[in-house]
Amino acid sequence: MKKVLSQNKYKLVGLDTNIFIYHFRNDPQFVDKTDLIFKFLEDRRVRAVTSIITIAELQAFRAPEKVLQDIRESFLSTPNLITVDVNQEIALGSAEIRREYKFALADAIQLATAIDAKAQTFITNDKRLKLFKRLPVTLLTEI
Repeated sequence: MKKVLSQNKYKLVGLDTNIFIYHFRNDPQFVDKTDLIFKFLEDRRVRAVTSIITIAELQAFRAPEKVLQDIRESFLSTPNLITVDVNQEIALGSAEIRREYKFALADAIQLATAIDAKAQTFITNDKRLKLFKRLPVTLLTEI
């Protein structure tokens, strides 16, 4: 993926909530990979899109208020990140994805958001989402 990102194959990528969770919590198993994604965002080598539900999912964990505030501020200040509200088109697209693939609603919304934004791939660590055929899905472990 580093090679693919550095070759400018992807100008816009969709990011699943788990990418942010691993990054903001410095998950030792994945932080080297998420650091790479966020470095590409910071250097303006790639832009990313995610649904507004990402912030809801990030804030739903039990944690001290200071930790939640730090995560919220980090998310909101991520460079080259487009956060998209759920509109009617995304809602209908996510319903179709949920019916067809039986994914959780949050996953369907994330995928519909990436499609609506015309992302070239969707980065996640959820192996089930590799079944999705309307958009290339890149697992974090493949980076």
